[in-house]
Amino acid sequence: MSTPNRSQEQSDSRVPEAPPAIAAASEALGLLEVLAEAIAARVVDKLRAGDLAGYVDQSASPLGRRRHINAIRSGALPGLRVGRRYLARQADVDAFVRRARRGPPPPRQPAGAPRDPVAQLAADLGLRRAGGGAGRA
Repeated sequence: MSTPNRSQEQSDSRVPEAPPAIAAASEALGLLEVLAEAIAARVVDKLRAGDLAGYVDQSASPLGRRRHINAIRSGALPGLRVGRRYLARQADVDAFVRRARRGPPPPRQPAGAPRDPVAQLAADLGLRRAGGGAGRA
């Protein structure tokens, strides 16, 4: 029984080369991954810098920080979350403000004036409103 020499072992254990089409596709996939990472990094940099035209984050929103975040989370304001930032289009924020706008506030009554007829009657009779506590049935 003869033992194989080193050259035979190396030729037998060699992995066959991939066809050129597979090698080219694999190389293209690698380039696409590198390109995607570079694009993602640029987008994140732009978002961090705040120079994404047409978008407003919670710190620059006319709604205020909490209301901006809550409106996006609830779906009342279309937007997206990128890291810690909640972004919405400026046009959507403006439309949200227009929808949420209320009429002028009601006129203020003098400090001593009752608010309604029941309160007026209670005041005339010298009655006070009872405090409702958690222990009452």
